[in-house]
Amino acid sequence: AKRKYLFVIADGLPAGYGYHGSEATKHVQSVCRYVRDRLKINLYAFGVGLDRSGEEDMFNKQYGAKNTIFVNELTRCLPKIVTFLQNTLRKEKRTVAID
Repeated sequence: AKRKYLFVIADGLPAGYGYHGSEATKHVQSVCRYVRDRLKINLYAFGVGLDRSGEEDMFNKQYGAKNTIFVNELTRCLPKIVTFLQNTLRKEKRTVAID
């Protein structure tokens, strides 16, 4: 495929045994840069149910504010993802003049 997409659906910031905080956030940022810049894959993130203070800002830092969509309830996630995909592909179709 000429264009590739990676969609991340996450319920929060990186958190695991020994993997959390600013170091984990920096790691996710570096992986996102690698995927976009080196692998040339369009990466978008859907944050589901992020309601803790400052978590949305950190999520935006990891994935890029223009590449992030927030959804409050998991049940509302799928329609937002479908709408986002439709809009993104329509824009791309106009950009590369696909019939």
